[in-house]
Amino acid sequence: MNGETRLHMIFLLILILTTILVFLLFSNGTTTEAFGNEILDIPSGTYGVSGNQGQSGNPQVPMDPGAGYYAINVGTIDAPIWKRKSVPYGYNRDPTDFTKLVGKTESAIQTATGVLNDADILAPPFLNIPGAEYQGGSPDYGSGIKPPASGFYKIQIMDGTTTKYYMKRVPNDYVADRKDLLIDNVNPGTVAGSKKYTKLVFRAPEVTEATMMNTSGLSNISDAAIQSDPAWDGYYIINSGGTYYKKLIPNGYEINSNNPVETEYRKLPATGKHTPLKYTPNFIPEKYSMTDISYNARDTDRIYRDPTAGKTDDPNLGKYWMFDDEGKLIEVNTESNKSPILYYVPGAYKFGASNYVPNYEDSVYLSRTTRESQLAPVVNTASQLGGFCTQYAGNTIKQDEKCAALDLNECASTSCCVLLGGQKCVAGTKNGPKNVANYTDYNLMNRDFYYYQGKCYGNCA
Repeated sequence: MNGETRLHMIFLLILILTTILVFLLFSNGTTTEAFGNEILDIPSGTYGVSGNQGQSGNPQVPMDPGAGYYAINVGTIDAPIWKRKSVPYGYNRDPTDFTKLVGKTESAIQTATGVLNDADILAPPFLNIPGAEYQGGSPDYGSGIKPPASGFYKIQIMDGTTTKYYMKRVPNDYVADRKDLLIDNVNPGTVAGSKKYTKLVFRAPEVTEATMMNTSGLSNISDAAIQSDPAWDGYYIINSGGTYYKKLIPNGYEINSNNPVETEYRKLPATGKHTPLKYTPNFIPEKYSMTDISYNARDTDRIYRDPTAGKTDDPNLGKYWMFDDEGKLIEVNTESNKSPILYYVPGAYKFGASNYVPNYEDSVYLSRTTRESQLAPVVNTASQLGGFCTQYAGNTIKQDEKCAALDLNECASTSCCVLLGGQKCVAGTKNGPKNVANYTDYNLMNRDFYYYQGKCYGNCA
């Protein structure tokens, strides 16, 4: 590339960068936050010094951002500028407030599709259903075989004229409807044949304890029947006044035990209790504020105490650590639900903190093998013992490199090098150089002869 061409390219690059900068500085159109997540002007809003900034009314509130959008303030609290963004997956706009989002409920997606369509739900990859036969003389292709009752749903695929059944992991925010799984139903649609997969439930809600213990419409089951029950997957046991009932596990729940699920199902609960269940809805429910210390009956891990009680050395109190005036690390009780930050003395935990990750130099310095000899005996392979001609027998490029490093007086005495034109040592045999491109080397005055193992070949006269 000559100097003039380089200058032209630099000028063109500067021109492109200047155009982009001017567009970003003076464009009053769409403000893009990220690809597929644009912040757009509200259609009825006007912007600029004399615009309504996307708000109206008295007091001023955001204008309707339109269907599928919610309002967002890109200005300040004192000088709001309201624009709009697309409602994200899994949410609806609050009908009473253009700025708020609410999670979708199961009632909003009774057809089990939500924002997913049939193509998404039926798309590969597929998993074979455990226990199903897909090969051999008489495969069942999963017909009548139920997938595990947790984490999967069943689909029907037409392979030509053959109907096959597979399973897939449920998408995020969904769980497979347990009842449909257990009755092996893959057609939850309102029109026959409209859908060929287990019904999916969006964000399965939590269930009250009263609902868990409700035995209405259930038939009792004996202890012996529980122990021999082959259809245990997807059910739990209720002990109501000494009588046992078998009930379908609600969507979004699993048996809570370190034992195998089948083992826990067969353990008889105490009177007024049921098989332990845990809420696993396949999405992250809204968490309580870290500063919220109000009573929550569902939070069984939190320990509550009387806030009016005096300070004691109660082990349930919050504790933090600090250095005293003498530089000693001491433990201090606190009634705050937030412990103060501990500032370490510089260098105090250079290598001792458990979460310390040393850099490469420190890891070498700290290694137990530092200053210890790591030498091991060097053993040459058979090909290495035979010299580079044997070692690189199948690698012409390597042989070329090794031959080029030889003295010209030694070149023609090897078994894999030739002295081309008496000037250049290259890889070759008695038939000449292996790489014929060597003949095009314009630095060689005579390219019509070569030496190999002391003999001259070609035009040697």
